[in-house]
Amino acid sequence: MARKFFVGGNWKCNGTTEEVKKIVSTLNAGQVPSEDVVEVVVSPPFVFLPYVKDSLRPDFHVAAQNCWVKKGGAFTGEVSAEMLVNLCIPWVIIGHSERRQLLKESNEFVADKVAYALAQGLKVIACIGETLEQRESGSTMEVVAAQTKAIAEKVSDWTNVVLAYEPVWAIGTGKVATPAQAQEVHSELRKWLQANISAEVAASTRIIYGGSVAAANCKELAAQPDIDGFLVGGASLKPEFIDIIKSAEEKKKIASEPAQTWRSGIEFLGFRRMEDSDREKEREKEKRRERKEREHEKEKERERAREKREREREREREREKREREREREREREKEKERERKSREREKRREHDSDDSREERERHRKRRRRERDDEDDDYKERDSKSNREESPVRKKSGDDETEKTENKSRGDISQQTALAQIAATKISTALMQNPLSSARRLPNAVLPISPPNVFGVSVPNTPAVVPGIRLPVLRNEEAARKAALQAALNLQHTLARIQADALPEHYEAELEINEFPQNTRWKVTRKETLGPISEWTGAAITIKGQFFPPGKIPGPGQRKLYLYIDGPTEISVKTAKVELKRVLEDFSHQALQLPGRNQPGRYQVL
Repeated sequence: MARKFFVGGNWKCNGTTEEVKKIVSTLNAGQVPSEDVVEVVVSPPFVFLPYVKDSLRPDFHVAAQNCWVKKGGAFTGEVSAEMLVNLCIPWVIIGHSERRQLLKESNEFVADKVAYALAQGLKVIACIGETLEQRESGSTMEVVAAQTKAIAEKVSDWTNVVLAYEPVWAIGTGKVATPAQAQEVHSELRKWLQANISAEVAASTRIIYGGSVAAANCKELAAQPDIDGFLVGGASLKPEFIDIIKSAEEKKKIASEPAQTWRSGIEFLGFRRMEDSDREKEREKEKRRERKEREHEKEKERERAREKREREREREREREKREREREREREREKEKERERKSREREKRREHDSDDSREERERHRKRRRRERDDEDDDYKERDSKSNREESPVRKKSGDDETEKTENKSRGDISQQTALAQIAATKISTALMQNPLSSARRLPNAVLPISPPNVFGVSVPNTPAVVPGIRLPVLRNEEAARKAALQAALNLQHTLARIQADALPEHYEAELEINEFPQNTRWKVTRKETLGPISEWTGAAITIKGQFFPPGKIPGPGQRKLYLYIDGPTEISVKTAKVELKRVLEDFSHQALQLPGRNQPGRYQVL
């Protein structure tokens, strides 16, 4: 049974409207064999199907490049077989290698699409073919047989099926299977159809070849007995497609040759070609062996490269390990160096501390000598002043006292005279009626109780508290001198405070003896002050030294220290507050002396 030659043109995803018009015009003008000799089908993109169908010559047919596996629905981008039938498109290409490779269409999926398209009345060009790796591994027939088997399981009528064998390695690459290679696969496919379906199907089914078919090789391929046509790709967009169609005449010519001699008949039947095919098979086997040997060598080379990389990594790990060890050793050396420097600093600190203590001790002794010298100078000036002013005081009496009240308190000599007069009145007068403490002395201050002023204690002279009446002092020489000295000390203190003009901000430190960590506090004027009822055993001193009562800060000595013996948490807090309060009293040029209930609680120096 003769099989009509079939030439299909797959335009794939190519062409614009103008290009399509030009291709159609070329096809319409081409001189090709009659429709009885060759069946021509072209497959433009979907968008050009109606135009090509209406414009193309009537002996050429149109095919779609794909269709969906079932009836239309929510399948974006797909075209159903029903749509193609509605457009009167008779043919469809299914299972092309590009869709199998790029869109991962499996053998079963392709078979379902073929069966559904046939059921809707379409004719199908079913594509099969192997990859280069599969061919080199010698599994070509296994691959194409599996693809054909999947279709055979879903299709019972092969009348409208054309098998297109397209070796993937030859599509669009310029590589073309030799006529013997193509014939071999086509022959094996036909044998498979005969063995698995029927001899009738094997004899009638057209098996066409696709894979870089061009005008240069089409006639030689067409001369092969089991090649029934072509599925042309890129060449179908060119004028040479007409020459490929004309290759059908070569097939017709071979089929119409009369019987010749016995030898010619043998050659015509293809026995010589079979011999050539055997030699070609041997060459292919040799090539496969060579390829396998090359692959084996490459695998060995890769294995050697892997071993080399592994050795390099091992050496790198060893280097890193040694580097880490060296780094740890350097860290240990640095730690030892830090410890050594720390010990050296500690030794220097101890040495400096000893030197500092000695220096401070020398400084304290020097300052003590200076203050003692100043105190002697003060006493000498006070004694001289008393000797000079004593006659004046005896003559003038009360009138001199009233004049003295109007003198400036800022002058030290005037303050000293006032203190002498006040002390004389307190110590010499034999008062029969007690004096109220609310009455002011001539110097415009509250009554001054000589006892406990700067810690000076005089027998039989208790402290004065507002609201308490002063007792009468006996006119004893010792008591008079003590009262006079206390008044002078107070006047000196106020005068020095006024003269030195203490600054607005006072810096003070609080040091607690016998207290954990020997804590120090910085005290400023901004701290809240409070009562000192629980403050005991405290003294305000200058630069860390205790001074006897009556000493006053020298010029420029602004930092005062507060020491507390046997501290408690409350006494520490109140002592800190009291220090600030005393500093504020200094700034207002007034000293708040302790009351009668707190005799000797603290000393203000």
